[in-house]
Amino acid sequence: MNLKYLKSFCLFILILVVAKTTAQNSSDLYQNWVTSQKNNTTPTLPTFSFAGYKNGEVSLPSSFTQQVYDVTQSPYNAVPNDNISDKTAIMDAIADAEENPNGGVIFFPPGRFIVHDTDPVVSGIAADNAFELIQISKSNIVIKGSGSGVGGTELYQKSYTDTAAADKTINDYVCPYLFQFWNNEDSANTEITTVTADAERDDYTVQVASTSEINIGQWVELYVKNNEKSNDNAFVKSEIFPYPLDSLYDFNTLKMMTNGVEVREIHKVIGKTSNTITFKEPLHKEIESDYGWKINNFNAIEEVGIQDLKYTGGFDYIHLHHQAPQKDLDGNNTVFFGEAKSGPNAFLGSSGWSGIQFNHVVNGWVKNVEFTRISQAVQFKFSAYSTALDNKYTGNPGHNFITTNSATGCFIGKNIDETSGVWHGCGVNGLSIGNVLWRNDAPQTGTTGVEMHASQPRSTLFDFCKGGMFINSGGSKKALPNHLRHLVIWNFEGVSYKATDVKSWRYNNKTHYHKFLPPIISGLKGFTMKVVDESEPKKQYQENESEGTHVDEESLYEEQLKYRLGALPNWVENVARRKIIFSEDFRYEDGTRGFTKGLISDGSHTVPANILKRVGDVPDTDGSDSNNIFESIDRVENRIPNGNQNEQRTISIRGDDGSSNFAVNAYAIFTTLDLTDANPLISEDADYIYANFWTQRRYGDGDIATITLEISTDFDATNPLKDEPNEATWTTLSLHSGKLSDSSDNRNWVKGIVDLSTYTNSTTVTLALRYQGANNVDQPYTSINRNGTFYISDLQFIAQTTPIKNVWDGSDSTSFFESKNWEEKIAPKENNNIVIPSGLLNYPTTASALNVNNLTIESGASFIAQSTVTGNVTYKRNIAFASDKLEGWHLVGSPVNGQVYNDDYVTDNSIEISGNNRAISTYNNNVSSNNWVYLQSEGTGTFGKATGYSIKTSENKNISFSGTMNTDDVTKGITIGSGTSYNLISNPFTAYINSGTFLNLASNSSKLTSKTIWIWNPAAKNYDAKIASESFKIAPGQAFFVNCSTAGDVTFEEGIQNHQTTDTFLKTAPNPEITLNITDGNLVRYAKIYYNDNATKGFDNGFDGTSFSGTTNKFDVFTQLLAKNEGRNYQIQSLPNSNFESMVIPVGLTSEAGKEIVFSMDALNLPNNINVFLEDRENNVFTRLDENESSYKITTTKNVNGIGRFYLHTKSSVLSDINFRLENIIIYQVDNSLIRISGLNEGLANIKIFNLLGKQLLNNSFKSESTKDIYLPNLSKGIYIAHLTTEFGKFNKKIILE
Repeated sequence: MNLKYLKSFCLFILILVVAKTTAQNSSDLYQNWVTSQKNNTTPTLPTFSFAGYKNGEVSLPSSFTQQVYDVTQSPYNAVPNDNISDKTAIMDAIADAEENPNGGVIFFPPGRFIVHDTDPVVSGIAADNAFELIQISKSNIVIKGSGSGVGGTELYQKSYTDTAAADKTINDYVCPYLFQFWNNEDSANTEITTVTADAERDDYTVQVASTSEINIGQWVELYVKNNEKSNDNAFVKSEIFPYPLDSLYDFNTLKMMTNGVEVREIHKVIGKTSNTITFKEPLHKEIESDYGWKINNFNAIEEVGIQDLKYTGGFDYIHLHHQAPQKDLDGNNTVFFGEAKSGPNAFLGSSGWSGIQFNHVVNGWVKNVEFTRISQAVQFKFSAYSTALDNKYTGNPGHNFITTNSATGCFIGKNIDETSGVWHGCGVNGLSIGNVLWRNDAPQTGTTGVEMHASQPRSTLFDFCKGGMFINSGGSKKALPNHLRHLVIWNFEGVSYKATDVKSWRYNNKTHYHKFLPPIISGLKGFTMKVVDESEPKKQYQENESEGTHVDEESLYEEQLKYRLGALPNWVENVARRKIIFSEDFRYEDGTRGFTKGLISDGSHTVPANILKRVGDVPDTDGSDSNNIFESIDRVENRIPNGNQNEQRTISIRGDDGSSNFAVNAYAIFTTLDLTDANPLISEDADYIYANFWTQRRYGDGDIATITLEISTDFDATNPLKDEPNEATWTTLSLHSGKLSDSSDNRNWVKGIVDLSTYTNSTTVTLALRYQGANNVDQPYTSINRNGTFYISDLQFIAQTTPIKNVWDGSDSTSFFESKNWEEKIAPKENNNIVIPSGLLNYPTTASALNVNNLTIESGASFIAQSTVTGNVTYKRNIAFASDKLEGWHLVGSPVNGQVYNDDYVTDNSIEISGNNRAISTYNNNVSSNNWVYLQSEGTGTFGKATGYSIKTSENKNISFSGTMNTDDVTKGITIGSGTSYNLISNPFTAYINSGTFLNLASNSSKLTSKTIWIWNPAAKNYDAKIASESFKIAPGQAFFVNCSTAGDVTFEEGIQNHQTTDTFLKTAPNPEITLNITDGNLVRYAKIYYNDNATKGFDNGFDGTSFSGTTNKFDVFTQLLAKNEGRNYQIQSLPNSNFESMVIPVGLTSEAGKEIVFSMDALNLPNNINVFLEDRENNVFTRLDENESSYKITTTKNVNGIGRFYLHTKSSVLSDINFRLENIIIYQVDNSLIRISGLNEGLANIKIFNLLGKQLLNNSFKSESTKDIYLPNLSKGIYIAHLTTEFGKFNKKIILE
């Protein structure tokens, strides 16, 4: 066998092996879900990807723009660690933040703050009110500490909370949570409208009786409560199918029977018609409208959270479920010893020390909080789309960890129970629906179980979690079942009440509790489910795929989120993939605590003890000595892998004595590590290893001491470094990100990262920091020329399954090289992988040249480069899929150069295919119809610079454009085609451009018919005109039409780029406007009227925008000009902001025959005395449209396309049907041989045409309809007078023939 063949054969075998190992156990359930998304059918699995803060699309906030209220500062003056309650100070700070319309951050420096103490030990200190809670009732208020670990903030709830609303000695669960984010709304929400049609689970649109009281962007509650028994309890029976009612103990007393089936889902409205509303999130429960479903109002506070602290309670007992504590933590009998279960003091363990509750909250969060000695940690109640992330429970376990109670779409992720087992682990309760429990970890000892506390929870995902299942779930007999339909258990690992033949629904002869509708299970490990029991023939699960082996799709939530967004948000990757494998505290120098000394030469230092010295000057967790960059995540609480408490020290190397520099050559040598997957802390798929650290240069002015990080694979830790260089081979490492501190940091700590991934095949990897001081001969010591001291601290070795990306978070500014603006708090170095996500406050701008390996700009984000960018740039553009042949199309262009499109691009980006056509098309203006030219099978092309395309995908997809950035001015040629003068062009930059700035450039406006662009609106299936005065922000890669009057180049100046912001408060005083809407029940169209001080009744370039006529539009509404009307149809018309009553606006309609059309109107900022009337000349009807819920309906009897029938009147009085017969009439030239008269009433009419000398040139009598065309004799160019006589009077009009 020749070598070439052998290599090819081996490569083929390798490919087979890789293919087999990377897709060996894919989930059929997930594939069914994907197929359903494409085919618009109902999948077996619910859609969970909308759960969490901002639907999981962005990370939780890490920085804030609100005012900071430091509780230790005046006028609050809380004092940490003084054993005196700080409750009043905290409540005062919250009250001041609530007075601020922008909210505030309630900040706690390091130390212990007592938040509730009813039995103070300090003499003369008043006790806290046991019934007084700490409430946050306004949006945008955040409680923030200085870290949850050592040196951070601790909130100490010393005493239990009390309530007068119920008797805690009888109901042990009623003690309230101390911290309550709550706007005082109760559980009964006000009805808005009723649901009038059925809907399937996973649908987004609901049919309702009326949408007049519903606004786009509004939060609403989809609600049903039905306890009718007239239909033999059909609703209840359907809810517990396949089980019969009598399989529940004493079923007639069930709350579901007595109170009714109840569902509440919270949704955000993103679209509406007159009788439908569309939600952003899918339904989690099918709707049978006969049961009386409603849409209720839902008032909530938003953007509230608590983070970065430790929360300690006073529950110093061994927990017993619903029983007073019998033993304290030392094992001694308590004063309650012998009290029976559910006795008067059981509340102490059940609810006495309850921490944080969110009630009527949307987009709230709990992040990086450590709980200990608490009864109940966190509850999301009547709340939605909120997140609990990266929290833990340590020390003495209590009753509940983190749970939902009648909440929708909350996300409880990466919460770790480090105790012997909190009784109820993270889970759900009450009418909870659509919630996700993700990567939570609890003991697998049978002492804890995920909570499913009955009272009708539905549609819950336990996703790649560990712990107990079907044990310690909770729920009284009357509240059963524990969980209704669509409980999904995905890649769960743990224990249950037994190891095999576990049942989800246990019958009453076994237990009166433990009733779960058949779950959907995938990849279950740790126990097995019962298949069939002859005595209990119902299945114990709906699906149970791959029992005993996890499926490849490790996290269902992540897969669904990635499918919806096109890529996983960076917060998911950072939380899920990062693991610290080694971190020591440098407490000693003997190698047992992370480092040893390696001194080659002290350079005759006068104080050699200052070389490789351990000091206590470590980075402060409040960030005060690191420009507010150091965070609690940068210091582990316990040494890894040792597990004992971290007593962090800093390694200090000083190369001078205050008067002389010394040529010190010293290594701080860190522990040798095994970086292969034989290391038990490194998973098999963790191919990327990094070390991050913090350094500080002190009094090292001039930066004359050389600092490097070096690595060796042959250093012998048992034989300390000698003078001979061949004792070990050291290689200098380049920084992956960040920096080694220099004098420009002004003695602040900075962060750095080195990449060790090329050493993952070595078992003996040693990292060292090397200090090489300058000698005093070559570099004499001065105050600006000294070696100084170099610090290193908080070294962590990290294993990841994906490479580190430099992820922008923009928390400080738009400055690209500012460390604060990056998630890892370090700016990237050369040739890194950089990601700029969307949904941020600031986006980057750089004036310096930049070299990258790959720069990825997520859809919605932007990047401005004012100098060259070398390397690959990828811009992602989210394309929403819709099965409708019009709705799914998007106008797109590439903001980078060089992206090829072909069959591979079509496949990779899920471009829709129809026969030989691929849904990437260009616009051909040399034909009058069928303008779109599609990519064909096996065809190829390159996206042109500033060229627009129409693209459609077969699923929701982030399509990608990769290539080089445009960093200079870009020109694009436009033409007057033989078919149309429209040209499809696109924004060629990776930042937004202002349409007004672009259109007002003289070199551009001189080549356009008007200062208007047209963008495609997929939802409306129509083109929207955007006029220059609107200053529309054109997104990166967004394509749009312009109308060419003079062929040539339009210019996109590099300097017109900007970042999109959400600041809407910088607008000038709002002007009046009217939007006239029409709908045929399927399509919606509009025409806008703006009233502007700079507008006239004629054409105003930049203020008036015509309807798009580059393609056929069979349904439309428009207006025409009041003066100098040339018959053009306007989607936007601006009129003078005065004399409203004198202006009557001609309204045009395009429609096919047989359409039922409804007119309605939205008005903003009209003068108080002005009413808006729609006149229908054909039916002789005036309808006032500015009244609530007013509309006007017609049915077309023939095809219509033009004006003359409808007019808008703005009047302060009631209209008669005669007043405006003549002033509505419009006469205008169509061409040199035809004039058109619009606005006529039925009846006889006569028109005469005279020249300026009074000679009659035409006399034509006719029977009028709304519009009449009059053909002219052969007239020369000039001015003529038209004299029109109707049954209502006479009318004269000047006509100019050109």
